[in-house]
Amino acid sequence: MKPWLWIRIALVITGIAAAPGYIPRPDSPPSETTWLRLGLYLVFTVIALFLIVGIQAFNPLSAPTWRRPGWTLNPLTMSEPLQPFHLIAWHVLATGVAATSLSLTSGIQSLQTVAPLAIGSGCLLGVWLCVLVFRHKMEHDT
Repeated sequence: MKPWLWIRIALVITGIAAAPGYIPRPDSPPSETTWLRLGLYLVFTVIALFLIVGIQAFNPLSAPTWRRPGWTLNPLTMSEPLQPFHLIAWHVLATGVAATSLSLTSGIQSLQTVAPLAIGSGCLLGVWLCVLVFRHKMEHDT
């Protein structure tokens, strides 16, 4: 049995459960979210993650080698910074997919429902960019 797989799945499900919070109510003021702002969310998330993980690549307290992010690995391992960000990315992506789907099916269309999708995508993209750029820190497949 892989307990971390089930814990990760449960946390992704909580992201789906959070989706209705991103659907504006009919009496809500208009959203200030624009396509440009969504693009900035995505780009900023990639850059911020890259900087945070980049600092950890040279931190002597981080693990000497990191494992590639995976669903069966402990996401709470602070010595491997890609693991928690991998979980966060999937949690926020699940929220974004569910919120966007709810928005499209409810008839209340607002770009604010796409914000978690942009942020989650940026986080996942940042994780995989870090795997490529910091490959000297990654465990080598044998």
